[in-house]
Amino acid sequence: MTAIATRLSIRPLNANFGAEITGVDLSRELDAATAAGLREAWLDYQVLFFPGQHLDPSQQERFAAVIGELTAGSAVLNPIDAGSRVVAFDSRTFTNDSGYNLVNDVWHADVTFTPTPPAGAVFNVVTLPSAGGSTAFASAHVGYESLSAPVQQFLEGLVAVHGYAGPRPDGHWEGHDLAPEGVEHPVVAVHPETSRKGLFVNPQLTRSIKGLSAVESDAILKIVYDQTTRLDNVIQYHWREGDAALWDNRAVWHRRVADNHPDSARVVHRVQLRGTRPVGVHGAAPAGVAR
Repeated sequence: MTAIATRLSIRPLNANFGAEITGVDLSRELDAATAAGLREAWLDYQVLFFPGQHLDPSQQERFAAVIGELTAGSAVLNPIDAGSRVVAFDSRTFTNDSGYNLVNDVWHADVTFTPTPPAGAVFNVVTLPSAGGSTAFASAHVGYESLSAPVQQFLEGLVAVHGYAGPRPDGHWEGHDLAPEGVEHPVVAVHPETSRKGLFVNPQLTRSIKGLSAVESDAILKIVYDQTTRLDNVIQYHWREGDAALWDNRAVWHRRVADNHPDSARVVHRVQLRGTRPVGVHGAAPAGVAR
């Protein structure tokens, strides 16, 4: 297939992060300049939205491979087909017993309960309810930067324990069994490509801050969560069928917004990009598994 030269149009959605991209057909093979421009925009804006792409699973995988190396689509869900990296999130099949509730409306970054969480994800909207089904995003970089300098310095010395939030502790990630006791990551991580500092905790998958009492840990995490998810640091994106998105899992949190009837169908496909072990200001957490 011949690479198609394109001219990107970038419309920022928030003063600090997020943009909508037009002028590109992600179903086609991209020329080198376009691919480089999209990757640069991904790092700059943290989350990109592409209206009306209507990608099939192979096209979704091919676009993701332009941005980074593919990894497993999920630690606990099977792909849509053998040999595929695409995982389907279908609201009609999720129950509390499956490890996903019907709305999944808690802020999180993906798969932080593993030693090497994904670097990012490509989202493809297949089916939407007649109303609602949106997703919200918040910048963990902006959350950190909006804190006072003494609080930033304090957080930079802390380590948090992350664990799987569902009822099933069984699962695998990049050839390793999930550890029921969770894993440790620095509370503030340095982005491996931009060197920007961000909060590497999230309300869904962070269990506690290591070495603090439950009261202390809960209080500090609440401050961090409230600061990061304040309205001026949130983009709520109202999808249309066929939309695609690319986000940096090292830089943003996301959550599904429960703004549709729970019995209506919402089907999205996700592909994830391989990440590295998070590194803080003082290095990586001392052990991959929480003790």
